[in-house]
Amino acid sequence: TVKVRKIEALLRQLLDEWTSLSQEKKEEAFSLLASKFVERVPAEFLASMAEQFAEAAAGVDGEKQTSRPPNDEAGANYQEEQAEADDQGEQTEENEYGKLLEVKGQFDAELEEPAGEEEQVDPGFEEPAGEEAQVDPGFEEPEGEEAYGDEGDQEESAGSAHQEAMKQLLLSACDAPPASWNEAWKLHSFPPEEHCEVLCTLMEAGADASSNGGLEMAPRIVAELARSKNVEMKHVGEALQALAHKLEDLVQVTENAWHLHSHLLLNLFPKTTSTEWGFVRPGWTWITWWQMAEQVLSAADAFRAFDILVFVLQLMQDKSGCVIRLQQVWRDAGRTQRVKKALSTWGEMDNAAIMETLAAYGVEL
Repeated sequence: TVKVRKIEALLRQLLDEWTSLSQEKKEEAFSLLASKFVERVPAEFLASMAEQFAEAAAGVDGEKQTSRPPNDEAGANYQEEQAEADDQGEQTEENEYGKLLEVKGQFDAELEEPAGEEEQVDPGFEEPAGEEAQVDPGFEEPEGEEAYGDEGDQEESAGSAHQEAMKQLLLSACDAPPASWNEAWKLHSFPPEEHCEVLCTLMEAGADASSNGGLEMAPRIVAELARSKNVEMKHVGEALQALAHKLEDLVQVTENAWHLHSHLLLNLFPKTTSTEWGFVRPGWTWITWWQMAEQVLSAADAFRAFDILVFVLQLMQDKSGCVIRLQQVWRDAGRTQRVKKALSTWGEMDNAAIMETLAAYGVEL
């Protein structure tokens, strides 16, 4: 229901924008919209849309016919005009609905065939005077996706071994305490240069086990490994970015694979008096958390990044038992504004639309 309300809000904004265009631009925008639907929407829905469009167009033509005068002379002239209009109408309809009707035909044919508070910081860690100057020295953006690719039989074999090891870790973690997760990780003696790849593999294993709670358990394990310093925050961030690059492919197999990012960002949110359940690591604050979140989500599809962040806020409210705007950690100057700005960019909405959409999700920012 919440997602439907979001779609309704976006549709109202889309149609308002479209009606404000000139006639020429309306035709161009409609053609663009149709092409995007053909690319992304399953054939059965396109077929249904094509029928609705055709029926609506036929209804308009019927109204035009009944409005013409019935006298003989006017009737004769009307028949000539109507024949000419029909030819033009067929061409127009072919131009406007051609792609949708073509897909409908293919689909029909297929059917016929068989089937501001004090954050907990290590005493030795000093924040810079300005938030924007804050840089986590341990977190850097990976140079490219190639860093995570397999090259050669030896690396392919190592990748398979990692997959099996992470599946076993995920299964054993379900009924074991967090301390044992760290011990299981240490047994594999992964070299630091492989940590990014292995963490990414662990998260993918979580997506594969989505029906058994893998989307929540895999992020918990990663956060525990980071808390205990068995992995560096740099490698956690790089793994999340690598996963963000391939997220749309993962979603094709596991619809909610993007929940991995939401749950891990939640588990990495710093511990404060507002968030007693939060993540503790020397030097880890709201600033460094937001820096990672923004870099990671910028690597994903923009609209997917929007959904991930909104879900993080929902989860945070549920876990804290308090809406975001009342949590002290979010009251420091500029923090909610940063989040709104990012959502505005990723969701391509103005501030009013952002607030309306957040309200639909029950988020009070």
